Amino acid sequence: MSAIARLRQLLIDPEPARWVDRLWWIASVLFGLGYGLAILPEAFADPYVVADDGRQHLFWMLRLSHPDAFPGDWIADYFESVAPWGFRAIYWFPEVMDWGAVTAAKGWPLILSGAIGGLAWAVTRAILPVPFAGFVAALLFLQNLWLKDDLASGTARAFLNPLFLMVLWAWVKRSPWGLCLVIGLLGGFYPHYVLVTAAMLTLRLAIGVWRREAHWRIWAIGLGVCVAVLLPFAANASTFGPTITVDQARQLPEFLPNGRSRFFYEDFGRFWLSAGRSGIQPPLEPPLLVLGLGLPLIWRWRDRFPLWSQVRSGIEVLPLLTLASFGCFGLAHLLLFRLHLPSRYTQHGLRAVLAIATAIVLVLLLDRLWTWAQGQRRLLAWGLTLGAIGLLVAYPLAVRGFPKANYVIGQAPDLYEILADYPNNTRIATLSGEASNIPTFAGKSVLVGAEFAIPYHWGYYREFRSRVETLLRAQYSPDLSLLQAAIAQYQPTHWLLDPGAFDRDYLENNDWLRQYQPAYGEARRWLARGQRSALAQRVDRCLAAQSQEGLLLLDANCLAQTLPPTAPELPPIGQ
Repeated sequence: MSAIARLRQLLIDPEPARWVDRLWWIASVLFGLGYGLAILPEAFADPYVVADDGRQHLFWMLRLSHPDAFPGDWIADYFESVAPWGFRAIYWFPEVMDWGAVTAAKGWPLILSGAIGGLAWAVTRAILPVPFAGFVAALLFLQNLWLKDDLASGTARAFLNPLFLMVLWAWVKRSPWGLCLVIGLLGGFYPHYVLVTAAMLTLRLAIGVWRREAHWRIWAIGLGVCVAVLLPFAANASTFGPTITVDQARQLPEFLPNGRSRFFYEDFGRFWLSAGRSGIQPPLEPPLLVLGLGLPLIWRWRDRFPLWSQVRSGIEVLPLLTLASFGCFGLAHLLLFRLHLPSRYTQHGLRAVLAIATAIVLVLLLDRLWTWAQGQRRLLAWGLTLGAIGLLVAYPLAVRGFPKANYVIGQAPDLYEILADYPNNTRIATLSGEASNIPTFAGKSVLVGAEFAIPYHWGYYREFRSRVETLLRAQYSPDLSLLQAAIAQYQPTHWLLDPGAFDRDYLENNDWLRQYQPAYGEARRWLARGQRSALAQRVDRCLAAQSQEGLLLLDANCLAQTLPPTAPELPPIGQ
């Protein structure tokens, strides 16, 4: 067999030998595993490493093995309440075995990445029986996914992509019971995409009616499973509800361009296309994914592409998923925040559509190229083929920070060790950035923390916002009664201060606290006037511990005492 014949067999043969199938499936899985392995050194570089979003969604799981953890913790209660059952279940075993959810979360990206490679290959192979097309789709899907930290987070959205690929696989394989089973699993991790699946089923029914081929039974069963999955999720969301309204959100700095949960932009293109929460976010990286946009043109002139005859009916999943994604995107904007964030409905679905579409287009073009190539043209065909494969495989080398993990390293290990030895009912009032890390690394409750400032459920965030404003006034006001009232209301056992917490620059440079007006403005004015706060006057007398990083842990009961400090007056800390 000539080299050209072997290349065609390897890349574009619609009736491949078994070894060709195995080769490209194994390659797809290995690339997925390779990307997952690449982040492991960073994941285990320090004892105090956690994925950024893991600080929200993993810390409370200590309760699975230690039911007395985080007693009466409003923040832990909230994040536990919004965790889907499947996400909770997947971390139950690591927790009860004392491995810890944070450690387990560092292993899941490797497993999930390999699974995604194999599943993306299988879905594409079921649509176009060319194994190389499956490899192209798998690689593009993985590369686009690893440009974000979804997999590395170990959170519920890390499990979305493999589960939704399983939905697509069951769909293209015409397995209604398998589809229902996977819908149930998907709802256990990412209920929002159950809504997308329900939209796909409904669209398929509409198309079936038009063709007089309605699949009422499949639609009814599938939609019934979708409803059964979504109902508990909808009911549970009301615990800390109601969902914030558009009018409320527009009044909060958190939703403005510089806010913690920025959503509203004046720039039309940014708001609707590229914004991380409101926009479509078309997945056009790697740039080769642009080829997928040409699939409708290929379909229009499909008679010019002989290999199109091998494309199977499962390709219907691509337009159905596209329409369902955009439909849910529009619905999420109409019912803003009640269906969470609109971008969630397009960024994941369109990733699958474009990866598979690009693989199909590329293989059809290669087949057309080699049909056209005769004589000296074959050299050009060789060059273009190898160039396309080289671009596909080598793309990550041109991207700085690929694969993206977004791990956070705790900067106060001595503080975590100190707090780890404190009782479980320890509750810390603090405005320090370390508040986001303490529940994860020390297993202790905090009243507030920037990482926990999630404003979509107003019942939760109204209380959270009130706490931040109360702590700002208590920490910086010269009025002792404000400090005493805060301690009486929230019952902290300790108060944590950063080094230089009473410097003017400390507040000036804190963009997160700036959102909490008018308390932030009041605190700045007290500092600008040189008024020493009641809390600052009690630092020396109430000091319980000081970490090697310079953080001060104060006894809250001592702070609330009305007796004047026994230590002489000192200048503000840090000055």
